[in-house]
Amino acid sequence: MNKNLILKLLLFTTTILFFSSCEKEDSGVIDPNYTAPVIVNITQSPTVVNASSSNPEISFPVAIEVNSQNQISNAYARIFNPGNTMIAEVLLQNSGGNSYSANASIGNISCLVVGVYKIQFQVEDNLGLMSNVFLKEFEVRNPNNSPPFIELTSLPDSVVRPVQDSVLLTISLNANDSDGICDIRSATFDAKRPDGVVFNNLPMVYEGNGIFKFSNYVTSTGLNGYFVYTFKVNDNSNALSQPVSDSIKFVQP
Repeated sequence: MNKNLILKLLLFTTTILFFSSCEKEDSGVIDPNYTAPVIVNITQSPTVVNASSSNPEISFPVAIEVNSQNQISNAYARIFNPGNTMIAEVLLQNSGGNSYSANASIGNISCLVVGVYKIQFQVEDNLGLMSNVFLKEFEVRNPNNSPPFIELTSLPDSVVRPVQDSVLLTISLNANDSDGICDIRSATFDAKRPDGVVFNNLPMVYEGNGIFKFSNYVTSTGLNGYFVYTFKVNDNSNALSQPVSDSIKFVQP
């Protein structure tokens, strides 16, 4: 390569580097620092709400206090039942300054579920930034609660023990509640053997629609005679049903 060409290339490279180094940094672009809104206080919310199963409706006032650099576009109060299912979303309105409030009312309830509910508060500003989540619990009670009752028990009159191995035995009951089947929480029973030994509060499995079942294996060995079972059902307010007893006679083949 001749010397003139090399000199021209060096001069071209030096010129490019000179102009590149002389370019000014664009300081006209400002990196914005956005701050999300913050719920600083819940100024009004319930601790206990009384409701009736005959006309189930849950209503109460709520209010929060918010700090935000930007305008608030939405303020929410989401309500969850004891099973952690969201049953309502209430929009809070600005009630002056940095306060937001609403009268929450939950109707169209087919069956009143008493117990501990949760309110989840959150706000959103006009830039789409979401606030912190603020949780508050309250209890729904039914002052006129009625205890559940057992409609039917289903047990065989007698069971023949197998010659060998084992066979599965299932017993069941049908329960109901004047406050609605959703108010039934659990069923248990006490089992008294022929020798007088008692096993207390044996849990039954809920099958839905008020039906509870219990299954266990009957072996070739074991006591013969009458086993007495005493059943009880309770509801979400811890009200107990009247006990109902039934029996099975176990015999050898």
